[in-house]
Amino acid sequence: MQTNTITAQQVIDLVMTLPPDRLVSVYDFILFVKQHPLAPQPEADIFGETPEEIRADEERWDREYAVSRDQLRTMAREAAAEYRVGRTSPMQEIGGTASGTMVEALYDGAVLRLVEPLTLTPNTRVWVTIETAPPAKRASRSFLATARSLNLDGPADWSANLERYLYGDRVRNEG
Repeated sequence: MQTNTITAQQVIDLVMTLPPDRLVSVYDFILFVKQHPLAPQPEADIFGETPEEIRADEERWDREYAVSRDQLRTMAREAAAEYRVGRTSPMQEIGGTASGTMVEALYDGAVLRLVEPLTLTPNTRVWVTIETAPPAKRASRSFLATARSLNLDGPADWSANLERYLYGDRVRNEG
């Protein structure tokens, strides 16, 4: 993802070109942004590991695999033989198999709420195992991208008369 670096001087230069009646809107927006800072997004994969941790894990796996290659080959042959004679059972997969279904849910402090609906008959008794998932990764977005994504519908003169729409006909006390 490409990011553009914007300097404080570029922002100041842009603000200096605005008509005086627009400065109140800019000031209000800056106060809003200051009170709602973005949380830093650490660089990590879906399991919460950094690139350095992933590299170290891969190096450790390579070392352990090199030492135990013959043991792993023997175990794979035994597993294949057990499969051929029907002595194995399917593993649980995300999305579900004959042995169960894994679903995602959000805990709101009182109740677990499923992200997707289940195809169970009402009042079906189930077992629940709780495993905390890593937080969803959110890409940071610019204010303009966020505003565009809202698909706001308003009057044609919305930006020119924002204060009138926000505050009505009352005069705003600037002091």
